[in-house]
Amino acid sequence: MQTQLDITAIKTAAKEAKSDALKINNGNSIDAACNNENQAIEHVKELTNKLKLLEKQNNLYQTLLQLNDESIFVKSSKGNLVYANQAFFEHYPNEEPSTLIGKRIDTLFSKPQEEEFVQSDSQALTQGLHETTERIVLPDESEIIARVTKKSFVDEEGNQFIACISRDISEKEALIADLHRSNEDLDNFAYVASHDLRAPLNAVKTMINWVISDCNANLPQESQDNLALALSRAERMDRLLTDLLEYSRIGREKKTPVTFNLREKVLEWLELVDLPMGFGIQCDDTEVFLPETPLSIIMVNLISNAIKHHDSATANIKIKVRFNKHHTVIEVHDDGPGIPDKHKQKVFDLFQTLKSRDEVEASGMGLSAVKKIVLNYRGKIAIKDNSPRGCRFVIHWPTESE
Repeated sequence: MQTQLDITAIKTAAKEAKSDALKINNGNSIDAACNNENQAIEHVKELTNKLKLLEKQNNLYQTLLQLNDESIFVKSSKGNLVYANQAFFEHYPNEEPSTLIGKRIDTLFSKPQEEEFVQSDSQALTQGLHETTERIVLPDESEIIARVTKKSFVDEEGNQFIACISRDISEKEALIADLHRSNEDLDNFAYVASHDLRAPLNAVKTMINWVISDCNANLPQESQDNLALALSRAERMDRLLTDLLEYSRIGREKKTPVTFNLREKVLEWLELVDLPMGFGIQCDDTEVFLPETPLSIIMVNLISNAIKHHDSATANIKIKVRFNKHHTVIEVHDDGPGIPDKHKQKVFDLFQTLKSRDEVEASGMGLSAVKKIVLNYRGKIAIKDNSPRGCRFVIHWPTESE
């Protein structure tokens, strides 16, 4: 609209300049008249070039608007359609575009839908901007989910309008719904599988214990070793199913952050860890504002991981906290053997362990659970080298307002 006004003004100015050039004052000399005419001609040329440029820009804007897949339209303050692009008219196949201009298009919809449109227009006019995602039943009875943005503006004459952009996100919403269903199905499968498999597994463990209790003294050493191995494998499977069940529950709901002293909480969480003699834990005495339960799972897993994979009888684990503009950064340092570069991403995969399960009793799900929790809260986790040995797990947890 502004572009068209500029073009009209320049055309008017060009005509006036040309008219002035043709009027030669009788009191002026011929040279002065010629100079005035030359200046007027140059001014006309300049205005003409500007006019051509503006017309070119206007055509480009119109082309871009028409090629846009989003419905772009302008309504007056009373709801009458002033302008619309081709994508908008495609939603009204039974209406001629020319008949829609100047018409209150809201009346083409159902009464409840019309009232919603009128209300959102009113909010855009009074507040300047209104955004919403809504399910729209079009006049041809097709249904879409649209992300609608409405913004008010005033032209040079003081008339108020509403610029509207309606983006069809039906396909995106359908994909999101499918993803939610798939995640729910996967979570339910993990829950049912881990829960139902534990019943027969517990029966197997019970029967092995009966055999050991009743017959162990009469069995040769090799048979005793085999029974002990079978019981160990059954307990490992039970632990794996327990971890799988816990893993499936991650992300079902987010916990509210609270303020607490990290050092005090780490001392509490250490009661859940079998900390060997000779292993020391140091933690910054710092107040943090984070979800307590998810963080406890993360810290217990990271500390347990450092203990299980350490190659010395004495070790030092440090937990450090720092803050930047957008994150609370927590680092867990250990002075163990470290993790080779080729395994730094692999260790976050399900059921992955760097050592044989006969060397280290682990389900291979601890670090997977850690990463899943961090990502669920839109954070980041990375493994860095420590100095002079060991590794650092670095967690960037998004800052939330208290």
